[in-house]
Amino acid sequence: ASNGDEAVQISQFTPFDGVLLDVNMAGSKDGYAVCRTIKQLSRKLGTKPPKIYIVTSRSGVVDRVRATLAGADAFMSKPPHPSQLHDLLAALEYAAGAGYLAVRDHRARRV
Repeated sequence: ASNGDEAVQISQFTPFDGVLLDVNMAGSKDGYAVCRTIKQLSRKLGTKPPKIYIVTSRSGVVDRVRATLAGADAFMSKPPHPSQLHDLLAALEYAAGAGYLAVRDHRARRV
């Protein structure tokens, strides 16, 4: 998605196993608001909520707490260490079961 509002709109019609979010996003919603909204929509629609990972240049304790309160499943500071990304993607693939990951253009590709 190109901004937070678009990410929320896409999540209403396309189920994702996982979502990577930055805190700083274009549009009226930041990453925390997008996270919170996607989790709320999943509950409202009765669908399995996606794992949401915040990946951002912010690294303070307050940012980590805000991510947790918004419902994020994990928080990583940029640039993430390659082993962190590997662990994140492995956990996401395991959660997905089928090994599909969403890519930027909204199509899924097998990894």
